[in-house]
Amino acid sequence: MASLILTNQMIVFYLGLFFFMGGIIGSSMQVFIFMTVSYYRKTPCTFYFLIAAIHEFGLFITAICPYVIAAGLDVDLTRVSIVWCKLRYFLAAGFGAVSTTCACLAVIDQFLITSQHAHFRQKSTMKIAYRTSLLAVIIWWLHSCLWLYFQDMSPKQGTCIYRTKAFFTYTTLLFCIGICIIPILTTATFGILTYRNIKNIIVLTRFHIDRQFTIIVFSQVLLSLIGLGPYGIYLIYLITTNNIKKNADRTIKESLVANIAYLFCSVAYGVKATLDQSKFIIFEYKKNEKSFKIHRKLPYENLLHVVKVTFDLPDDAALVLLDPVTRCSIASLATFDLWAWTDCEVPKYRIIVRNETCASK
Repeated sequence: MASLILTNQMIVFYLGLFFFMGGIIGSSMQVFIFMTVSYYRKTPCTFYFLIAAIHEFGLFITAICPYVIAAGLDVDLTRVSIVWCKLRYFLAAGFGAVSTTCACLAVIDQFLITSQHAHFRQKSTMKIAYRTSLLAVIIWWLHSCLWLYFQDMSPKQGTCIYRTKAFFTYTTLLFCIGICIIPILTTATFGILTYRNIKNIIVLTRFHIDRQFTIIVFSQVLLSLIGLGPYGIYLIYLITTNNIKKNADRTIKESLVANIAYLFCSVAYGVKATLDQSKFIIFEYKKNEKSFKIHRKLPYENLLHVVKVTFDLPDDAALVLLDPVTRCSIASLATFDLWAWTDCEVPKYRIIVRNETCASK
């Protein structure tokens, strides 16, 4: 039994330290990039990622860091301070719920911006993103106040416990369904729908964006399953065995499994965050300029050059697509519908893909 306890502490310390360092570095880099590049703050998808990255940083500080300190230095502040006992679960619940919600909203926004229906595209605006993010932050942080009341210090054991079994059951179901099952289903569902939208875009298919997005969706779902799946299974097991009396050996084994499953949640928050940024192309309409520009959410320098659509004809617009290597047109003649407008209502132009010489005449 003593060796099992030591193994538990060593796994929590080294595995937790690895996930903590990776999560802190990844989330802080995302916050820095999204805050310094002004364009990222002007698109709904990356704005959701910014809010999620900020809360993920706080989650690693309040949830993972105390675990590592308690295992490495044998100093558990939740056993010493009743204030930290309440505050830690309050912060962890708030940071985790908001970051998960914003990550799901970002995936939904990817579906909206790639939709061929104007009604759906008009829902992807910064105004809606601000309101939705603010609503999610307010609701989840108010909900987290429940832990300030129901979390308490046990006078006999000196550990941080729940006041009632009912709240323990509620917390377990909430994390199992709201933090594990729903994010996995949301990521998979809207990821597949976005992939179908991209498959219908001729230009994006020509650049194999559909293949890239297939890898992105598969990576998101896989990392969500690896990170949240074990913890969700453990929570289901915890609910079903709640009323069973357990001996000391079984309790220690369950504690080891719980710690490993809990730490693997860092994969869903830390590692997946670096892949959650959209890698497909979006179109942005500038109201002050009579031009369209193609932007990229990630710096794929060898994918596309910035192109401009000019309004030389009342019903048509010339579009130059250059091969980044040969500097020649990718297609001599092709047509597709301009499909992604977010903040504005403009006529639906028929865009003709021509070479640079023809477009400049």
